[in-house]
Amino acid sequence: MSSRDKESYSIQAVENALDVLEALSEIDDDVRISQLSEKLAMNKTSVFRLLATFENRGYVEREEQSGKYRLGLSAYEIGQKFLSRMGLLRHARPVVERLARGCNEAVYVAVRRRKEVLFLDMVDTTQKVKIVSLVGKRYPLESTAAGQVLLAFNHAKEKQSVGNEPLDSK
Repeated sequence: MSSRDKESYSIQAVENALDVLEALSEIDDDVRISQLSEKLAMNKTSVFRLLATFENRGYVEREEQSGKYRLGLSAYEIGQKFLSRMGLLRHARPVVERLARGCNEAVYVAVRRRKEVLFLDMVDTTQKVKIVSLVGKRYPLESTAAGQVLLAFNHAKEKQSVGNEPLDSK
């Protein structure tokens, strides 16, 4: 099925709901409805209703005193179930551990997700100076070494399609 076909089956309400969840995952602090509304260019009533639905199901939590929202435990549980079923991580982990021990540097497992790189796992270094973990974070492909490696090893057809669209720079 082509991406054009997939778009024709898209449901706007579901798209909006996923936009809210993704925005909550990208913001490091708890967030107010007005902040989400502004960030997503959605009206506050729609954002409130989506958040209330997510809160009822445990995907979002609301801090009583401040009224701010954050991702809830149900979102965490789904992420953990995905990771536990992902064969890539099971197979990569021993290799990544050996590589990290061998070079005494942090080693990541990362995958391409559209025009971004998503960091899935990390084995840290034993050195005193360490970097902040990137696990669970997404960045534009061209902005990280891992993303540039993924771009370098694309098939020619993929390279051409990436080349036709400007990559985002953050």
